[in-house]
Amino acid sequence: MKKTKTLLTFATQKGPILSFFLRTFIILALLVVTLGLSTSLCAQGGSEAQLLTIDEAALRADLDKILDSAIDSGSLVGLVFVVYKDGRQVYFEAKGYSDLEKKTPMSPDALFRLSSVSKVFTTMAAGALATQGALNLEAPVGNYLEAFSSANGQLGDGRAANMLVKHLLTHTAGLDYNFNEGPDGPYNESKVSSGCDYVPNLTLEENIERIAAQPLLYDPGSNFVYSVASDVLGAVVAKASGKNLPAAMESLIFSPLSLEGAGYWAKDPMLLTQHYRKTKGGFKKMEGAEKFKLGGDKVLVLNTNRALDPGAFPSGGCGMVGDAKSVITLLEAVRRDGGGIVDPQIMKWFYQDAIAPFNSSPGQGFGAGWAVVMDPGVADLPVSAGSINWGGVYGHSWYVDFENGLSVLLLTNVALRGLSGDTMPQALKAIYEAMP
Repeated sequence: MKKTKTLLTFATQKGPILSFFLRTFIILALLVVTLGLSTSLCAQGGSEAQLLTIDEAALRADLDKILDSAIDSGSLVGLVFVVYKDGRQVYFEAKGYSDLEKKTPMSPDALFRLSSVSKVFTTMAAGALATQGALNLEAPVGNYLEAFSSANGQLGDGRAANMLVKHLLTHTAGLDYNFNEGPDGPYNESKVSSGCDYVPNLTLEENIERIAAQPLLYDPGSNFVYSVASDVLGAVVAKASGKNLPAAMESLIFSPLSLEGAGYWAKDPMLLTQHYRKTKGGFKKMEGAEKFKLGGDKVLVLNTNRALDPGAFPSGGCGMVGDAKSVITLLEAVRRDGGGIVDPQIMKWFYQDAIAPFNSSPGQGFGAGWAVVMDPGVADLPVSAGSINWGGVYGHSWYVDFENGLSVLLLTNVALRGLSGDTMPQALKAIYEAMP
């Protein structure tokens, strides 16, 4: 700054005409340098318009306090928390334990059973195929899956239904989950897998046949029920790509985005976290099948063995394994109009609420595999309208705020509690307070 002042003073001292030209030249030079620096900074974060708009020191202190408290208070066993702002990493920390009994510290590259965080991967894979022209989102599901080809889904009264691929993305296909019904419900009676459980030797094709054999709950597109739709979508992705689902995901998502820590089983079991459930007596390690009561006679079954078996069928809705780096990289691709793998126009449709006429969630709708925040005040969230979010029953939660250039991820190893507890709400509050 001192050097600039000296140059301007020198120009002034050389007479009015020379002073004018010299000052003009210096100002233009400074503008070029400033614009060049701005362009360089923008290049580091992609095509981001906002830079340095968060108090990182204050945020780090606040997040450390919140996350350390979650561990020290006995709310969680271990976690990895990540924040990206305008394409730049501003927080990435592991806290607590990967294995409580062995006191193994949580590692930033730990592998988690992703449960419904898997749905983001499946959505983006479908979007990538649609971008390539290999998948028509408006086409009947029966065009791709033989199990649905005869009637393309059938209603309870015997009428044929018109289930389209887009209905799978938005969970408006008329399908269900076995944990949405009692033990005598059709999905449980027919042994339809949720993808969160573990049925040795069951193939994806066999599970799709069981799903297709069930009567639809409603005419596709006329209601919303969270369901195995993403599993059926995964089967569609496999068929449309001409590969099995893991191979399709590798070529469509993993390889283009360099996601080395994502897959359908733990290739390095030593990195896989132990998962826990909170009981009155403390934390209980989950081993094999664990049942969680959801109210009435509804039961969710999680089975930790699935992540250790390469032969377990690849579930597009609940079956993936991954580390925080892979998930946040994918979320950044979602935030940045598809990250070069999905056409931005397709992403615009993915971002939109698709269930407005029959939505019962306060302030939020549902898009292509994730919730869409329509009214942040009603939803009691600090995010901007149009933000998207979802989570996973193994204890995860994520948010993408387009207006503020934010991607936020919480992965934990405490089932249900990590998803529905206070940690993410407190962390979100701290993040938005750190922005001017």
